[in-house]
Amino acid sequence: MDYSIFDTFPNLTTERLTLQLHEESDVDDLFILRSDPQVMTYMDKPVATDKSVVLQKIKEIRQDFAEKKGINWTMKLKNSNEVIGYMSLWRIDYTNHRVEIGYALKKEYWKQGLTFEAAKNVIDFAFNKLKAHSVMANINPENKGSESLLLKLGFKQEAYFREDFFFQGEFLDSAIFSLLVSDWD
Repeated sequence: MDYSIFDTFPNLTTERLTLQLHEESDVDDLFILRSDPQVMTYMDKPVATDKSVVLQKIKEIRQDFAEKKGINWTMKLKNSNEVIGYMSLWRIDYTNHRVEIGYALKKEYWKQGLTFEAAKNVIDFAFNKLKAHSVMANINPENKGSESLLLKLGFKQEAYFREDFFFQGEFLDSAIFSLLVSDWD
């Protein structure tokens, strides 16, 4: 894998989006995203109730990049400063050349192909710049929108873990999807 991608934050652009470094000034938009119960339904993380929690998350994201642990982009429509979502490559496994993709989008932007557009660009970055061999995704199996997105991108389901994640007093299942560089080419 190519560590040099961490020398400077890799801003990306697509036809309609810019993907950039999280800034503390993004806290209001990210709070809207992370405090929306509908957006957070399948994230299996607590809904943000305070901007300080989101601000701390921004600091963690920036630290992860500095420590070469992950890359997390804000998603903005071109010519706009509003953060409409995020896209990440995290849980980088350098030994096995594997990385996990994650994403979220404000609900008013759902079903417009924006996450697909950003994910294509980020996956291309993972394979062609980071030099990953595989990209994985771990989703709540009830999240049919995310499953559909992953299948459209060419991911294959490779595992289903029963009750492997404990969240808010209950055990949840996980579906694991992966995409190999040979699938992408």
